Amino acid sequence: MNGPIPLRASPRPPPATVLFYRFLTPHGALLMPRLTSVALILLSVVRVCGAEESPALYVETVTVGARDDRARAGDIRRALSQILERVIAPEDLHGKAAEAVLGQSAAYVDQYEYHSGEPGAAGTLEVRFDREQVDEALAHAGFGILGDERPELLVWLRIMDGATPRFIGAEDGGALMSALQKAAAKHRVPVILPLLDLTDQTNLSSADIDTVNLPRIRDAIWRYETEVALIGTLVPSGDFEWESRWRFVGPGQTAEWTQGAMGSEEALAGAVDGAFGRLVRLYAPAGRTGSTLEIRVEGIGSMAEGEACGRYLRGLPAVRSAEWASADASAVSWRVQVGGSAQAFHQLLAESRRLRLAAEPGAAGAKVYRWVP
Repeated sequence: MNGPIPLRASPRPPPATVLFYRFLTPHGALLMPRLTSVALILLSVVRVCGAEESPALYVETVTVGARDDRARAGDIRRALSQILERVIAPEDLHGKAAEAVLGQSAAYVDQYEYHSGEPGAAGTLEVRFDREQVDEALAHAGFGILGDERPELLVWLRIMDGATPRFIGAEDGGALMSALQKAAAKHRVPVILPLLDLTDQTNLSSADIDTVNLPRIRDAIWRYETEVALIGTLVPSGDFEWESRWRFVGPGQTAEWTQGAMGSEEALAGAVDGAFGRLVRLYAPAGRTGSTLEIRVEGIGSMAEGEACGRYLRGLPAVRSAEWASADASAVSWRVQVGGSAQAFHQLLAESRRLRLAAEPGAAGAKVYRWVP
């Protein structure tokens, strides 16, 4: 059974010093003690939400009807199937390769435990799988495997049920938000909802979505310190059904698809499935081959910025490792191992949030990037 995934409803809080700077005038001296407490509370909340968003990926609990050997084999297979839903692309689940992995479900079990339910019911079965063995089987089958580090997905929903479109954001609830939370929980995808404040309204309009104005769309996404977004347009179709159009936007790629009339839960589930599949392709490309390259980054003015740059590189799609290689007075060089080609990685960087291609190339025409704090 999947626990709910908290929906983060605002941009990450800036550092405490920036919070103070914004509120110090005109009564900064009076506000500082209170702001210190508020800043500490905000930072604590972010840590708690982050911890809750990443339950153990390879542990699953399923309801059971019996406890004999035959029933247990089926329940273990069902548990592994639910785990595969959160580590490989949805379109990979229904082929012979995935079936072969599921056929060996019992061989990957590390431990299992039954828990009692209501009187007269068999209760639940908790299964912990050997992660290394499961990953080895999936890699051997040619699947990309999405690990614990997952980008937050900004979900921007537009409803066309009146004369003018309206957006659904952090303050809204109802069936659509419940369906979104359930779909995100299935794949263990952390989701962000926009605030829809004046900044959001300035950054992204309904016309920007219709014309696919990618520069403005990416600016609106980057406000929330993520690289990926799912933008949906839903149109009522009969009683409690929606036709929908979806666009996934990530570094180096964008994709669009439509869905026919269906209920809100099915519509959101299909949309998140589509986004999750693209996240897996981006962040966990299949195959063991890759490229190692060095990139030079200018504009790093402190040790803290250097550490931030390293974390950012390691969080980019398809990056397997990013290690410091050398440094001089003007730049830091990083040795980066990526899945896929160097050309594809440079194309991705061209549309990333924190790195910009420098005006002057490096030695022998090598690409040089500038850090954007």
